[in-house]
Amino acid sequence: MNIKVALDETTGVDSLDPSGEIVITDGRSFISEKHAYLDSWLNALIEGLKEVESGKTASIDLVEEPYPLIFEPTNGGIRITYQGTALSLERIKEFREALRSAAQQFLNQAEAAGQAPESELITSIRQFSMHV
Repeated sequence: MNIKVALDETTGVDSLDPSGEIVITDGRSFISEKHAYLDSWLNALIEGLKEVESGKTASIDLVEEPYPLIFEPTNGGIRITYQGTALSLERIKEFREALRSAAQQFLNQAEAAGQAPESELITSIRQFSMHV
């Protein structure tokens, strides 16, 4: 599992709505959005992970996207579906580690760009990235 985020610095980093590209892959398939609100996407991934860890299936709406992210537990693993593309992992822990790395990458990019975005979503992402 790999999750990559890249802030769109061509238009300047918006501290209220940091946008850019997100790519999520399980090594076979990928989910990609070039013009995503990264804080919203990361927060949706965090919320979906929490639901799966508690054994639940979840449909997480992304306010600015027409399609939800669907999370399903699968025998100790996780399946994530978006716009008909499904990613599967045998271990939830692998997704958690990739998501934590992406959250840290996002926060580091925002700080390096001279912006320290703060919002409820950013606070949630920061708390997740620091939780061991």
